Amino acid sequence: MPKKREVFELKEARLLDNNLDESNDYDRLSGSVFYGDDEEWFEDDDEYDPLKQPKENSWLLTAAIIIANVVGVGILGLPKAFSQLGWVLSICILVVVALVSTYSSLILAWLRGASKHITTYPGLTAYVTEYKGEKWSKTYKRIVQAILFAYLQGICTVYLSTMKLSLEQIFQTCSADPDQQSSICEPQGCNDHGVADFPDTLWLLIAAVCAFPFVHFRRLAHAGWLYAVGVLTILIVSVIIIYRCGLQFHKNSWHPTFEIVNDSFVDIINGIVTIVFAFGGHSVLLDIVSEMKDAQSFPKSVYVSQSVMFLCYAVIGFVGFGAYGVDVPSPITLAFPRDHLNIVTNVLLCIHVAVAYCISSTVFVKNLFKLLWPRLYMSDFHSKKKALRWGFVATLVLLLSFTISVIIPYFQDIMNLYSAVSIFSLSIWVPPFLFIEARKHTMTISLLLFNVLLVLIGLSGMGLGVWAALDDVVKKVKDCKLRA
Repeated sequence: MPKKREVFELKEARLLDNNLDESNDYDRLSGSVFYGDDEEWFEDDDEYDPLKQPKENSWLLTAAIIIANVVGVGILGLPKAFSQLGWVLSICILVVVALVSTYSSLILAWLRGASKHITTYPGLTAYVTEYKGEKWSKTYKRIVQAILFAYLQGICTVYLSTMKLSLEQIFQTCSADPDQQSSICEPQGCNDHGVADFPDTLWLLIAAVCAFPFVHFRRLAHAGWLYAVGVLTILIVSVIIIYRCGLQFHKNSWHPTFEIVNDSFVDIINGIVTIVFAFGGHSVLLDIVSEMKDAQSFPKSVYVSQSVMFLCYAVIGFVGFGAYGVDVPSPITLAFPRDHLNIVTNVLLCIHVAVAYCISSTVFVKNLFKLLWPRLYMSDFHSKKKALRWGFVATLVLLLSFTISVIIPYFQDIMNLYSAVSIFSLSIWVPPFLFIEARKHTMTISLLLFNVLLVLIGLSGMGLGVWAALDDVVKKVKDCKLRA
């Protein structure tokens, strides 16, 4: 007879006939799964899943993971955002968004509390709105789930586009035809000493191949060294950007550009959206918290990561705008001389973006896996089956990112569009909305009004951001052409 698998202890399990509802098919306290009668509990694949291990991340490593995931693509577009806003609005918006980002992070951690079974944003939403009844709770959960999936797919797409631009700046030869260059209004990466002349689509395919090995991590706690590399590479890139901008200041005899206020409403909206994008990492915070040894120390991770991000963003944004003025491209690396240092910069960017893609892809595939195969996900066994299905879903996400990048090949507009739809929701208005739902009967009037204001700001920013991003996309589709 085949060896009978051990039946796990069930503390609060409720057995439903052929019901795959993830809220009912596993024990919330122990995370154990029970399916089928125990007399029939047999499987050919009874290999223990090595990923089922205790939480391992310290608060410092958690801060590093947040920085590695958030700081990167967003920082490259900040000089352009500051040029769209002007100095006055740039300073005001940066400070306000940093404070709101910190507030939202703390709200999400407070709402989660000590509930170990809450590991995702949709799960937290269902938990907070549970008092409204099963129907409304599921509705709220599905709405947040759709927004979360849109964000994670979008950020993976942005990372892939960024990797493509970096590869072009390392290997792509520059066109000698000025007419061709002038007709391409989206900045293109190239190198005076490039060795290849490929179309954008092929560079995207190469970027996807480079990203493929990073989609197979299934736990954030198992790649601490990788996140350290991610933080180190983006810090080095930031130093290089500051150095490059310093050289540009010297070239301009140290006379920075002073555009006090921009008079274009569309540019102002796009600038705000780009800054919000730079702070947008709240969609993965609960997944990151769930990997901590001590979740109560998460606020320290928030304060450290948000402080580092604010400092980096302020320096890069102001220095980049001051050095290159209103014509600064996004990403700013496209403005730098095409020399050996630029090659080093883009190699580091490729590494960092691969790490960031790994984090977002891991969280995305984890959420999709739990949605599609909740029982298999919670099982302590079936290691091979999990790995195969994980790889399949992760590959589909990568292929979809490639397809979207081909259809909408404009870096800044992809970033702004997904930021408007998803980050204004997950980072601005959803956290205070959930906070109101959880504490509306005990809130003071001033606290309630403050959170209502944040909800309204987030919803308004989402609508205006989508309009401004689509307006830019339509103009570029009409007036621009891609490198063939």
